[in-house]
Amino acid sequence: MFCYKCGNKIEDNTKFCPACGARQEAVSYTDKPSEVPAVKPAEPAKASKPKNRKKLYTGIIAGACVIVVVAAAIVCIHFIWPLEDENTPQEEQLLQNSEQDSATGVNDGGNAISDGLKVQGETGGKVQENGEKTSPENNGTENENAPEEPESQTAPAVETMSPIRQQVEEEIARIEIESDAIKQELSSAMTQADMNKYSGELYKLWDDYINVLWGYLGDYMSEADFSALTDEQLDWIYEKEAAVEEAGNEVKGGTMEPLVRNSVAAEWTEQRVYELIEYLP
Repeated sequence: MFCYKCGNKIEDNTKFCPACGARQEAVSYTDKPSEVPAVKPAEPAKASKPKNRKKLYTGIIAGACVIVVVAAAIVCIHFIWPLEDENTPQEEQLLQNSEQDSATGVNDGGNAISDGLKVQGETGGKVQENGEKTSPENNGTENENAPEEPESQTAPAVETMSPIRQQVEEEIARIEIESDAIKQELSSAMTQADMNKYSGELYKLWDDYINVLWGYLGDYMSEADFSALTDEQLDWIYEKEAAVEEAGNEVKGGTMEPLVRNSVAAEWTEQRVYELIEYLP
């Protein structure tokens, strides 16, 4: 008999299979059971890769762009560029005329000159620009009536400053730098006391220099001119003091009075310095 489980051949009436140990049933198998072919387990289906539609669309678009560019280049090469190089019939005619003019211009000029010399030699007269000849008798009249040529204009002479004027210009440049610095401090001052202080420094700066400048003028001006300028300076001092007094009276007794007086005096003195500089040679 055979084991019902493993199919091993065993003795009849054997209760347990010596091969697999299976308990034998009452039914005995005299024949070897037909072997059942083993069924292979089904292989798991390969997961299909999702289609990357985005890459597909990108590739299609890129290919279309390349095709369009190539087509445009072909059209430009075969149709547009040849048209630009070709000249129209009117342009060809203009080019031919200009070439003929340039070729004959020299000969025409030479013929005109030779003709003029020939006429002048025959008649003894002059040849005008329009080709007409003049008789010798009219030459003198025409020369008298001819407009005179303007004299050549010479460049105006450059004025040079005297040494004292150059010295004053350099000093004024330094004074202006100091004045700008004081004005900056005055504009950024936060207290009335500081404003009064910086306005006084500004007036003193210009008042000191006008005295220096007055000494230069006394050295380089004639006695008569300096005397006349002195009278003018006295009138200016009177007007300046009157302007300072008028401005100060508007805030008389207030904390702003020194600021107002110094500012007006500094403004008048600075302007007068530039006026006096013009008297230097």
